[in-house]
Amino acid sequence: MSTKTRVPKFHGLRIYLTATILYIFLVLPLSLILLVKYQPDWSQNGNSSRFLFGSNETRLSDTIPPETKLPRPQEELEPVSVPENEASVEETQKDEEMLFKTINLFPKLLVISFILGLVFNLPFKIYFRRKRKNKNISEGLERFVKRFILKVPIINVGILSAAYGIIMIYMLYVIIFHIHYFSDIVSRFYIRYFFISGLASLLTLVFIFNWEKHRVHIRYLEHVFSFEELKKGSSKRKPARSGTVCG
Repeated sequence: MSTKTRVPKFHGLRIYLTATILYIFLVLPLSLILLVKYQPDWSQNGNSSRFLFGSNETRLSDTIPPETKLPRPQEELEPVSVPENEASVEETQKDEEMLFKTINLFPKLLVISFILGLVFNLPFKIYFRRKRKNKNISEGLERFVKRFILKVPIINVGILSAAYGIIMIYMLYVIIFHIHYFSDIVSRFYIRYFFISGLASLLTLVFIFNWEKHRVHIRYLEHVFSFEELKKGSSKRKPARSGTVCG
């Protein structure tokens, strides 16, 4: 005779929140270390305050009203080339635009993954809530839960993998086709951030998959399948032992 434990709550969005927090905690400290590391180089180029905090710099010529500027004699007029400082500022603006696009893409993809995760996990949450309150469960809902309960870790990790994968593909696209537009400092930072983000994504997905797989097998299965169904399923998964061949 088997004794079932109390019906647990089904965690769906909590998995996504945990993955997001873990990813941020892995990426943020290393990114801050990179920012501190490259801060002296940005300071030498005169772009650090603009790159990190926005630019409040003004040139002396900009402080003089147009009507007070004295016209130069015609013979003194010479072709004016773009100063290096203005070119570097324009280059920095392009760098910032690419970096901000990468940063802004992450929360948008997270919102999409949260919505997809909610749609997929909602039937399981309804099933376990009705089971916990001893309410009737429709046959369609029960069939759905029995069919996909073992695939929950793979599907949830797949949804998260799609979000992280799109970010990594976009960053790789930027590195391959647009990195030559970046300044040397920003390109080094962006490449290192790419590898940090990739490693953090991999560690997050591995942790989430193992955590949810463990939870499904330990907490959920006994409330979805009967003892006979579990015994039958485990016997099917066991490999058949081959007999000993006598020579």
